[in-house]
Formats: sequence, structure tokens, C-alpha cells
Amino acid sequence: YGVNIVGPLENCGIDENDKNTSRIFKVGYITYLGQFHEVYKSCYNPTEFSPLYTVHMINSKEEDKTYDRNFFFNSKFYNVDINDLYRKHTKKFMSLIPQQYEHFCGPLNYLARSQLTPRADFKFEEEQCVTEHYINTVPQFQSFSQGPWLEVENHVRNYLVGNTNATVITGVLGVLQLKNRAKGTNEYEDLYLGEKTVPVPGMIWKVIFYRIRNIDTAVIFMGNIFPDDPVLTMCPNICEHIKFKTTPGINCCYLYKLVKKDDILYT
Repeated sequence: YGVNIVGPLENCGIDENDKNTSRIFKVGYITYLGQFHEVYKSCYNPTEFSPLYTVHMINSKEEDKTYDRNFFFNSKFYNVDINDLYRKHTKKFMSLIPQQYEHFCGPLNYLARSQLTPRADFKFEEEQCVTEHYINTVPQFQSFSQGPWLEVENHVRNYLVGNTNATVITGVLGVLQLKNRAKGTNEYEDLYLGEKTVPVPGMIWKVIFYRIRNIDTAVIFMGNIFPDDPVLTMCPNICEHIKFKTTPGINCCYLYKLVKKDDILYT
């Protein structure tokens, strides 16, 4: 199955320099009738080779089929070998930040290709296939991606089952930093897979918009590999209210509570 991308379209997102450089792309495939079927939208930063957020609608509680994973390389969006950056990142970071090597040791302590729009949110193989693209992918520690964040994704699918009008927006915020004691100044180092490209997100978030009892509702999940990050406590925790078990590094809030306090998710 092939991936068809329509765009760039309108501007979206604001980077850390308050520049509006990202663009919306529609991602999908061509049906047997020759029509474009959109699976999700991606707000993509062509300078950093990174999506800021994606937008989609869930159509399945569980996957209908499985297939071999195949992250597509598309020269339209990248002038570097993204696969190679993922393969070599452990060696790069252990030499760059030697005192922080523990972050990159062990079977799950590596940066995996993490989808913003997860393939398991779709029933059909064609739709699942379209999610396997770097325009939908950010680096995330495997221990977090397949741990706390996977629990969020599974919960959202189960929570929204039967709600055909639910919209899901998943995005990232900031760049992950680790202390570089090798410089002797305790300075923090921003983590990028490339040379200021493919940033490792400081935080990942997911907003679900749905209607329950004729009331429009928006809930945000925020995830961070550092459970003590104060950003996670910027709004009252409602995880128990929406039947999501308490998980280190995850907070659940009503979106209006967060935006009202500090508009950190301005897109």
C-alpha cells in the first residue's frame, strides 16, 4: 500500500522562536475508485523534520489485521537518512552526555519511532499502513512509549468506542533536555537525533474531543518521562473520573482548565 500526501496547505503551529513555519499535510491513500481517502492530518515542521501534532478520528477499538511494519522514507520531506539517525542515536548520546548513559542502557532505554496517530486506532490495513510514515513519527523512549503512553492510547480507544464523532489531536511540546556534566558547567543539552533536526520531545500530549450526554467535552492527557515535571500538574487531575488508572508521568485534565491557566498548547 502506498502513502499519498496532499500539501503543504495552510500554516499551523508556532515554534519556540514564535515563527509559524509548519504546514498542514493531509495523509491518506488512493482508493480503488481513484479517490483520495484522508486518514489523518499532520502539522509538520519542514525545518526540523518533525510533526508538531496530528489530527484523526478513531474508527476501531482494536486492529483488524497485522502486517510488517515499514517506516517509509520520502525524499520530499527529508534530505537525511532518518532510519540511520534512529540506528545510531545511542552511540551519539552516550558520547555527548557520558554521565547520562543510563538513559540509553538496557533493553527498553532507547529512542523508538513513536507514532502520534497510532495505527491501532484504525480497523483496516490500508489505514494502518498510512500511519507508518515519518511525518507521523517522533522519537520517544521505548520504555515510555510501550508503557505509560501505550496505556493512554488503549484507554482512549476503549473510552471512545461507539463515539463516531470523536476527534483526537496528538502532539508534542518542547525539546527533551539532559544535563551535560562533561562540559563541567552542569549545562542542559537539547536532544536531537540530527543536527538540530528530529528533536526528542520534552512532552507528548493527546486531546480528545467528544460528545457525552449532549455535552461537548475535551480531555487532555499529558505525558513526560520525568514524573516530577511541574508541567504535569498545571491543571487538576481527573484521571480517576474518566476511569484511567493513576500512572507515573501521566496527567489527565479538562482542556479548558489548562488553556484557561496557561495557553501552552496554542496551535
